[in-house]
Amino acid sequence: MKVKIGITIYRVEFTHSPNNPGFMTNVFGRVRDFVGMTMCQIFKQCAGNDLLRASCGTAYQNEADEYNKERGRKVALAKALESFSKKHRTKFWKAYLAR
Repeated sequence: MKVKIGITIYRVEFTHSPNNPGFMTNVFGRVRDFVGMTMCQIFKQCAGNDLLRASCGTAYQNEADEYNKERGRKVALAKALESFSKKHRTKFWKAYLAR
């Protein structure tokens, strides 16, 4: 998915790993197990079609959760967009929902 904001073009990519168990550590040092994850990466397109990663967000699937690709994408995208302004987040969401 591509999003154009002003003269800048962003590319959004999703990676799904539904059966990839692991663990993560939060800021308090606690470890949480997960059974899968969805990652959203937002790249800024530079000169010569080079890509620079602008942001990244990850949604983790708990053991009790049922795998849902669409829900994982939405959570991961929301996390990846946290550093963008509301105006820019709105453009990303409109592009996502129109795909």
